[in-house]
Amino acid sequence: MIKFLKREEIKFLITYFILVISHHLLPNIIGQIVLFSTLIFFYFSKKKYYWLAIFVLILTSAAGFFSIFVKYPMVAGVPFQILVVLLIVAKVLSKSSMPHVFYRNIFIMLLFLLIMIRVTTDFDIKAILKHNTSFLLLIFLPALLMQIDEIEKFIKLICVGLLIVFIGQWFHIFTGESIAGTLFGAGRVAYYKMIESNTEGLVRSVEGIGISFMALVGSAFLIALKPKVRYNYIMLVISFISIWITATRGWIIASVIILIPMLFTLRKSQIVNITVVVVITVLLISQIDILNRQFYLALDRLETVESIATGDKSAGGTLLRLTDRHVPVWNKFLESPIFGWGYSKEYAKVADGHVGNQNLLLNVGIFGYTLFLILIFTYIFAMVKVGGSSSKMRLVSNILIAAIIAVFLIHSTSRQMFAFGGDFYSQFIIAFLFTLANYTYFHSNIY
Repeated sequence: MIKFLKREEIKFLITYFILVISHHLLPNIIGQIVLFSTLIFFYFSKKKYYWLAIFVLILTSAAGFFSIFVKYPMVAGVPFQILVVLLIVAKVLSKSSMPHVFYRNIFIMLLFLLIMIRVTTDFDIKAILKHNTSFLLLIFLPALLMQIDEIEKFIKLICVGLLIVFIGQWFHIFTGESIAGTLFGAGRVAYYKMIESNTEGLVRSVEGIGISFMALVGSAFLIALKPKVRYNYIMLVISFISIWITATRGWIIASVIILIPMLFTLRKSQIVNITVVVVITVLLISQIDILNRQFYLALDRLETVESIATGDKSAGGTLLRLTDRHVPVWNKFLESPIFGWGYSKEYAKVADGHVGNQNLLLNVGIFGYTLFLILIFTYIFAMVKVGGSSSKMRLVSNILIAAIIAVFLIHSTSRQMFAFGGDFYSQFIIAFLFTLANYTYFHSNIY
């Protein structure tokens, strides 16, 4: 593996595990000081992509190391993610001029709506910092990562994080426990038992799936730009398998959607590269019983989607959000359909992040939902424009269109992704896609 990774990537791993050790094993005050020092390094470092990737790895709880079920990262009682987002904003604003983003106008409208619903329903500074700061990533992350070399290095470090996620997944599959839970506390184990499906023997290791998704999109993006780099194909396959073995249907289908544009444009050399990696991977899986079992049990769970087509909307009882959980959210939305319930107590009583579209409507109503749709279509139309004007960038634009459609699918089937609030990693995934799209939009003429 050492030969597989470059010097900066090895340094990245060492940095991350120093943070893990200081967070879990050293006295709490020292762990917080070490965490805080990373923020200082990020603000003054020219390698912003490096520390940004560290933060994403931490805040997606890869392998459970930084998790509310083991020990969530805080600095002086403040959630670490708030400090990260505020520093990203500060770092961008410290520039002499604000970089261009092609969807600036619709973002300003959404931000104004956020302010209005906070002022009118629950203007609580602590709540705003905790739940709404990550929304700022949507415009400030593309303004932070503007150069292709920084974007490429960031994606490669995310792929290093993917290796941590992937190893953590198989550790859990083989042992029944997460690495973090085994090393630092039993709370992680209890959580995993809670999310296991009804399929006997299937282990669902879902932490870090955001890393896997970004690695998949990022690898596809780099393959479209640099089709001869085999490393990207390896990461593409690993990220796809990583998503597959979680047995999370929405994410699996989303990952397939992202790959579809590539299937129609692959050259013979690219097909050979992917085929070799896939064949080797399948052979390895087939030779180890527990890997083989996990693969086919995940396939069995995915096949429950067929029952929806035959009239069983619950997919054998595994998709109760389609039959039961959405009902109170939808009914409450109908009481205030135009502007929703904002952040009122009425919203808090029935909000459910597992029914994304209904919950977004409950929060911002038809008016706000329409603004989010305009944001998505602004993205899509921009990429269609790029693909139409530059044949060399057509695959890139198609991949990015597929990626935003995939995220909307996840939003509609698995968990809420588009929102003013929510967790850091769902907002970061969307901001990451907009970062790639923003670069593509302004630099397609150089290819």
